[in-house]
Amino acid sequence: MIKLIYHTFLNMLFPPKCPVCRCYVGQQGEWCMRCLEQVLSIRTINVGQHHLKYLDECQVLCQYRSGMKKIIQHIKFYQALKYVPHIHWLLNREGDLVSFKCIDIVSAVPLHESRLKSRGYNQSEKFFYPWIKEKGWLWQNLLMRKKDTVPQYELSSKERQKNIKNAFVMRPNYNIQDCTILLVDDIFTTGVTMDECAKVLKSAGAKKVIGLALATDAEY
Repeated sequence: MIKLIYHTFLNMLFPPKCPVCRCYVGQQGEWCMRCLEQVLSIRTINVGQHHLKYLDECQVLCQYRSGMKKIIQHIKFYQALKYVPHIHWLLNREGDLVSFKCIDIVSAVPLHESRLKSRGYNQSEKFFYPWIKEKGWLWQNLLMRKKDTVPQYELSSKERQKNIKNAFVMRPNYNIQDCTILLVDDIFTTGVTMDECAKVLKSAGAKKVIGLALATDAEY
């Protein structure tokens, strides 16, 4: 009851708006249907065509363009955490259309310690953790990024592979033998980052590694 009163008061004080076009919407975090339809594209990535050796499958929710591109960039590079509730709303509304079975552990692609310190948070954890918690899945930070790599978006496909090679290690004291891991990240481009993470997880005993990205600019 108190929560309902609080949200009603909040909506009166700050009428909710679409994060893209700023038109009025029904609740905090909501997108208008026009802007949502421009980016929403739930689909399965063809990991074979991307020549990924360790990632068993990957699904994405949106195209990395227009409003979604703006939101992700502002959260990653400009500390614009005001947009995070719009990601949560989208996941709560559309996330059940993503089909996964028998997930044992969920983990995010990690940032290097220096980047985590400068940014203050891992954006993938900000995006996905509340939704994962609501689904009752176990979240564990299984991986560490030992190499302070340059941003992948600056590189060609071959440079990305070289840049990310051996960048990750398992954190100690985690047992993932025969587990199915859901690996989450903000953007899927070539998949080499997720694949490198999957390699480490499988070396540690994981049975299967499935990827889930918020957005992609990949064509297949």
